[in-house]
Amino acid sequence: MAKGSFYQHWPSRAEYVRALHARFHDQLEDAIAAVMAGLPPGRDRLEAGMSAYLDGCLAEPATKALLVQSRTEAGLSDLVAARNESAATLMLPDLTALGWARPESIAVLLVAAIAEIALLELAAGNRDNELRRGLIRLATGDRG
Repeated sequence: MAKGSFYQHWPSRAEYVRALHARFHDQLEDAIAAVMAGLPPGRDRLEAGMSAYLDGCLAEPATKALLVQSRTEAGLSDLVAARNESAATLMLPDLTALGWARPESIAVLLVAAIAEIALLELAAGNRDNELRRGLIRLATGDRG
């Protein structure tokens, strides 16, 4: 798209990146909701949601890379914080079912870990099944 055409659609690059962030994460939320639908709270539901997020990031590596690069530049911190809070809240029933008495802080830490795995997978260009297994082991308290 030519620069002139771009600015006919978006008032600024920052507004474009914010809209891209919203669209990308709305699609991820839809994918996560679809895989979690019908699953009872617990390990399988939690793992399905985490995998859907990570797989969605891998499916759109250019978009994910642009959003990561533009995070501070485009002033995405408010959007990122809201999405992270929403993701942590979504995990609470699963963590409660797994026996966490106060799951809120665990959920926040898991969201951060998932985001880090997404970046590592983005850099590698593929899934890291060992990290994904480690993440679910952390969430479930499985030391084996």
